[in-house]
Amino acid sequence: MSLLCVDKLSVVLPGERVVWGRARGCEIVKAVSFEIAKGQTVSLVGESGSGKTTTGRALMKLAPVVAGQIFFDGVDLVPLLPWQFFPWRKRMQMIFQDPWHSLNPRLTIERILAEPFEIHFPGQDVSTRRACVAALLERVGLPKAFASRHPHELSGGQRQRIGIARALAVEPELLICDEPVSALDVVAQAQIITLLGRLQAELGFGCLFISHDLAVVEQISERVLVMQSGEIVEQGSVEELYSNPQHPYTRALMDAVPDIQRTPLQV
Repeated sequence: MSLLCVDKLSVVLPGERVVWGRARGCEIVKAVSFEIAKGQTVSLVGESGSGKTTTGRALMKLAPVVAGQIFFDGVDLVPLLPWQFFPWRKRMQMIFQDPWHSLNPRLTIERILAEPFEIHFPGQDVSTRRACVAALLERVGLPKAFASRHPHELSGGQRQRIGIARALAVEPELLICDEPVSALDVVAQAQIITLLGRLQAELGFGCLFISHDLAVVEQISERVLVMQSGEIVEQGSVEELYSNPQHPYTRALMDAVPDIQRTPLQV
């Protein structure tokens, strides 16, 4: 059975356009369906404004779903109220695109990484929590001394590692990665992609990887969903899609990828 099964998901954001002088909602995601198995990486690709991020946010109930179903481990999450959905947040986590704005600049790295434990494991003692934070830093390839630093004292790649560590703190079964390397330089991109691949092999979580960069997607994915204007216009395995794209939009995305030989970097 699939870990995640999305069936005809539609998302309407209110007040996006005006019809006859009244604000009307704009349908950003239109009857989208796909599945993710345990331990599998599925990538959602498309240009900016295609609805990729909104799809990911809808899975986390951060965007209003107006139709469709989201089955996680066989349970439909759409009708759940916030207090009913709370236990599921531990099983689904999200890595955001901008590692600067997704981290509280007032908090130390230790406080940022301790928050998930405080929320989901309120009975945990302080010493155990500090040991967990140290283990998280080690897992994402950062020294324990970083615990006393603030986000502004870290590079973009280091901040994104903190975002990854925070998402993995509660050992989720599904990770939603929203353009996690788009704000990074090429070297940091390769390091983060390598890190995510290693962590997935170790922990076995499923992953929805959202990106506009097909060169990055090719390195990390097993299946690819191509989104245009809120709709999935083509999907298939990496081998099928990259060797023989069928839809004109997919071919246009392929043509936009620079033909550069990439050498994987070590974490």
